[in-house]
Amino acid sequence: MPPSIAMLIEQVDAVRACTIFGRVTAVQGMLIEAAGIERHLSIGGRCLVHAHGGTVVPCEAVGFRNGRALLMPLGPLDGIGLGYKAELSSGGTAIAPTEGWLGRVVNALGEPAQAVGEATLEA
Repeated sequence: MPPSIAMLIEQVDAVRACTIFGRVTAVQGMLIEAAGIERHLSIGGRCLVHAHGGTVVPCEAVGFRNGRALLMPLGPLDGIGLGYKAELSSGGTAIAPTEGWLGRVVNALGEPAQAVGEATLEA
């Protein structure tokens, strides 16, 4: 008796997705160079660089040089060193404005920046 479509869908959903990652090969100023992910990225593509202490820094591909991806970090470079993992980001790159943007400065990730002396809103 052939398996049902629902059972097949369930089995396909249970298969782990492949994670593509490379390694940091250089850090120069505010530019990170990574090998191993360059064939899977295009300009504007996003990836995550894993830093010391479990910190993850989102980055955007801004170029390619000598067969390696050039990444612009969208956060502080603290803790990033040679050999650290650079993983392709599965999230989309689209950022849509929200009501929280009104009268605020937003960063490259679309998050409102907190002004100096501004009280933090707590739920």
